[in-house]
Amino acid sequence: MKKFFNLLVLTAICTIAATLVPVAAVYAQNAPYWRADWEEGPCTQASCYTDWSFVQAENSAEADPNLNAIVSGLVSTGAGNVSSHGGNSFGKFETTVAAINAGKPHSKVYKEWLFSGGLAKNDTFGRPLQAVSPSGIDGTYVAWFFIPSNYEYAGNGWTNIFQFKMTEQSPFRQDPTWWVNLTDNPTDEIVMLHVESAAAGVHNPANDVPAPKGRWFQLRADLYEGVGIDWYLDGVFWQSSSNAMWPVGRDSDGSGTPQSFVFGVGHYGGVGKLYTDDAYFVSK
Repeated sequence: MKKFFNLLVLTAICTIAATLVPVAAVYAQNAPYWRADWEEGPCTQASCYTDWSFVQAENSAEADPNLNAIVSGLVSTGAGNVSSHGGNSFGKFETTVAAINAGKPHSKVYKEWLFSGGLAKNDTFGRPLQAVSPSGIDGTYVAWFFIPSNYEYAGNGWTNIFQFKMTEQSPFRQDPTWWVNLTDNPTDEIVMLHVESAAAGVHNPANDVPAPKGRWFQLRADLYEGVGIDWYLDGVFWQSSSNAMWPVGRDSDGSGTPQSFVFGVGHYGGVGKLYTDDAYFVSK
């Protein structure tokens, strides 16, 4: 009887402890549903980005492929050196004034997941899109970035580095929903990180934070479809975004004809370059 009682107590303690683990921590304990480790390099061809679904960075109609690559080893940034955050290879994305003037600012890559009931679609490599996780799009999305220490913001008001998009199939359209941009600080030369959405007037400068330069840093988004997104910088809570401001994932009222959900990284819109590594999605 005593052993049985001790077993009951132990079970109760474990159950209580489990309930105290934050949701994000539970996500982090799961194996990634998808990962891009960038270990295909060094390489400058679209065929090297097989962890991703679409590679605008190597499409000469949308970007300058000469500016983007998977690089390996110790790489000069123009203000020191950088090596991979993990493994040996990592991604380099760059956009120049010439590329922007030529209508080729899309130095970025996407991972796309097909919703149940969505029209079948193949990716850049002729593969059917990976299905959305059995638990949906809820989970933790992560990517690591390195911004050179001499990076100065130059562009049209924003440079996108981390984004979510939704694809509607009837009629077809693919639009950004929530994203993280680089922008300038009006009072000095510090580059700022800020969260924005497709809703007008969402950006609140009070939530902007300086972008780390000269070192690797992690951006993380804990996404809850129909509820919101919790954003983290280097594992520290940064801010929250609400579905009430702009839909997180599919419209909560069931409207629309959703086909797929998209997660992307790169250096899109502004002038400059950065490096990225170790992107992954851990489903709920």
